[in-house]
Amino acid sequence: MAKTTTNPFTQTIKNPKLILLPSVSPQAIDSVGVVTNHVLFFTAGSEGSILKSLTISGNDTAAKNVSIWIQPGGTGDITLLGTVNVPITAGLSPTGIIANVDVLANIYLVGLTADQSGRPVLPLEAGTKIYCGLVAALNAGKVLYVNGVAEDF
Repeated sequence: MAKTTTNPFTQTIKNPKLILLPSVSPQAIDSVGVVTNHVLFFTAGSEGSILKSLTISGNDTAAKNVSIWIQPGGTGDITLLGTVNVPITAGLSPTGIIANVDVLANIYLVGLTADQSGRPVLPLEAGTKIYCGLVAALNAGKVLYVNGVAEDF
C-alpha cells in the first residue's frame, strides 16, 4: 500500500463464509512439517482488509476443535493463529442455550488489536489468506459453519 496522508476508508464490506463437511479431511502434518488439509476462508483485498468478525456454529453431536491459520501476503508459510473449541450444537442448539463461537474474542486469540469500541479485530495486509482446519473429522451428516465480516480498503 502506497503511503497516504488521508485516512483509509472502507471500500467494500465482505461476508466470507465456509461450510466444513464430514468430507473435509482433518489437518495432517506432512513429512517436512507442513500442515495440510486446511481450507481457505478469506483473502484480504489488494489494499488490505480488517477481519472484524469470525464466528463458528455447527450441529455436531461432539465438540470439535477448529484451527485458524494465516498466510501473510498470501504466499509462503502459513502460521497458526490459534485453535478454538466448538461446543456440541454451538449456535444451532435446539434450545438456543449454546451460543456460536466468537473466534476473535480475547479468550481465543490473545493479542489481537482492537477497534475503537474495544472489540478485537484482525488487520490484514494485502493478499493475506485466512484458513480453517479441522483437528478431527466431523461426524456423518454434521456441519460446521464459519462466517465473518471484513472490510476491504
